[in-house]
Amino acid sequence: MDNQRGVIADMGEYLKRNPSIIVGIDVPERSICNDRKLERCRADAVRDALVQAGVPRQRIKMMDCGDAKLRREGRVEVLIMTGP
Repeated sequence: MDNQRGVIADMGEYLKRNPSIIVGIDVPERSICNDRKLERCRADAVRDALVQAGVPRQRIKMMDCGDAKLRREGRVEVLIMTGP
């Protein structure tokens, strides 16, 4: 868990230095692992950690955009995009 906190902290610092970047967090429309609630909880935890790291909530988009294999492994996919 400490390793993930370091990744989130590094990502938060990067995003604070680059305000034109938007983050997309994968939240699938249909559950791969038959536990959509768990998948949503994981994605929400990543979003909340980024907000706590100083990333404005409006720069974080929750969307169905990730890799099904990563979801089956219990991972949350985060995509970095340039803003409008």
